[in-house]
Amino acid sequence: MASLRVTVAGRLTGIPRTTTLSCTPYRGGFLVVGSNWGRPQHPAWSANLLAVSEVSVDHNGRASAATVRALTGADREHAWSAILREWPNYRIAQEIAYPRVFRIFELTPVASVAS
Repeated sequence: MASLRVTVAGRLTGIPRTTTLSCTPYRGGFLVVGSNWGRPQHPAWSANLLAVSEVSVDHNGRASAATVRALTGADREHAWSAILREWPNYRIAQEIAYPRVFRIFELTPVASVAS
């Protein structure tokens, strides 16, 4: 699985936090899953993503800003299918974590504006 590094300000402290996450390439950006490997609680980084609209992403040594969107409904289901094609073991982790439903986020790189 591919991975990236996400830097986001802590929702309580404002201190930048960097986390390495598995990701699924998706529509020019990435999907990340708050699986916490099947544990009963959501991972802390996912609560930080819920609190912001933009993060810094480093993928393969290329840093950029990205918008954050928590997926729900049909968008979430479509993304979940794409994620399972990349890493089917997420299904097992989701079964272990039930009734907690994994948070799924779409990270879309922000186009840079030429000066």
